[in-house]
Amino acid sequence: DMQPPLRCGVSIMPNTINNPSNKNEYWSVEVALPLNGLMLNNTSTSPKHNSLWRINFSRVEWAVIVNETSGEYEKQPSCQSCAEPGDAVEDNWVWSPMYAVAMHAPERWGVLQFSTDSPITDSPTDPLYYNEWPARAAAMSIYNAEYLYYNDYGEFTSSYNK
Repeated sequence: DMQPPLRCGVSIMPNTINNPSNKNEYWSVEVALPLNGLMLNNTSTSPKHNSLWRINFSRVEWAVIVNETSGEYEKQPSCQSCAEPGDAVEDNWVWSPMYAVAMHAPERWGVLQFSTDSPITDSPTDPLYYNEWPARAAAMSIYNAEYLYYNDYGEFTSSYNK
């Protein structure tokens, strides 16, 4: 079941939050995603050792300033990851490059490799080559090129050399 409460943990160092007088050095978060929930309505079997899934993880971050009157944080959008740094929008951070703010574009998601090996080992699981990638990347390039052509000419092309 993918409904809250999910098993999760957060660590903030030093251990304060929303306190502008104490600068945090780092934070981390862990979430245990239930495979049964992820497999719901899926025709595939559960992942096994060396199974590959396309998946993405994202974090939205808003720049903040300290309100001089209240002493509390308030949003002051100033994107640092945007094509135009300083844009009045949020930063979007992902674990693998998307090259656009497009979380709903699964063709741009990273590849997750499952392993039954212990993460604490002298011989970690070797990464696999994603055999589908060349064909998927080519199809994605054609799709994107067609939409760029359409934006310029108001129609899709039937020729590969335009």
